[in-house]
Amino acid sequence: MGKVTYEYPIKDICGKIGKNATMGFAHRGDTKYTVKYGTRTTPVTAGEQTQRNKFKTAVTATRSRMQDPEKYAQDLAAFQAQTRYKTLYQYVFNDEMGKLA
Repeated sequence: MGKVTYEYPIKDICGKIGKNATMGFAHRGDTKYTVKYGTRTTPVTAGEQTQRNKFKTAVTATRSRMQDPEKYAQDLAAFQAQTRYKTLYQYVFNDEMGKLA
C-alpha cells in the first residue's frame, strides 16, 4: 500500500506576499522564518537612474518590436536558429539592451 501525506494548502512561502508588503517569508533547509524588508534610506544614484532608464527603454522597444508583424517574423526566425535564449522575449530584450550599450 502507498503512503498518503496531506499537505497544507500552501506548503512553502518564500518572498513578499504583496507588492507593498514589509514582511516576507524565507526558509533555509527545514527552518522557516519571517523577515522584515526595510525601505531605502539613500537616494538613487546617477548610475542607478541611468540603468533604470536604459531598462525602461529596452522594455518599451521590446514590446513595440513584438507587436510589429514584420519584425516579429524576423525575430522568430532568428530566435529559432539560436540556442542561448529560452524565450523569444528574452532574445528580443537582450538584442535591444545590446543596442543601448
